[in-house]
Amino acid sequence: MKQNYILKVWGSTIIAAPFLMMLATAIIAAKKESEFDAGGFGFIAFAIGYGFVLSLPTFLFLYFLFPILRKRISSILKLKVTALLIGVVCVLTTFFLLYEGDSYNLNGNYAALTFSVAYSICLAVFSFIYSPAVQDL
Repeated sequence: MKQNYILKVWGSTIIAAPFLMMLATAIIAAKKESEFDAGGFGFIAFAIGYGFVLSLPTFLFLYFLFPILRKRISSILKLKVTALLIGVVCVLTTFFLLYEGDSYNLNGNYAALTFSVAYSICLAVFSFIYSPAVQDL
């Protein structure tokens, strides 16, 4: 059985979230009238690899859970929302376990919070952009 929907959402999220974080950084830098660090584009490559490694357990969990969900949930919208909620909980759990609750604020740098929010937003957007294919249902 092909579960391309989960693969497309996961892959798009991994690639788009670092760009979203860079966009947010550029907007903040512009508002503070400070210079945007052009070296930050290396961050995108790092963040894609980082996101790949950290989200692999979430992807595999959802990939193998999706056939069970699709058998139990008949509505495409409910299936998407359920998969999205599970994905967001897994993303937040991963960052919480990695950074622990107390270290979300690391010397004024909210990296875990930033990563969590960016990946969750991208996950939500791509969950609704893509549609499960007929073979996925």
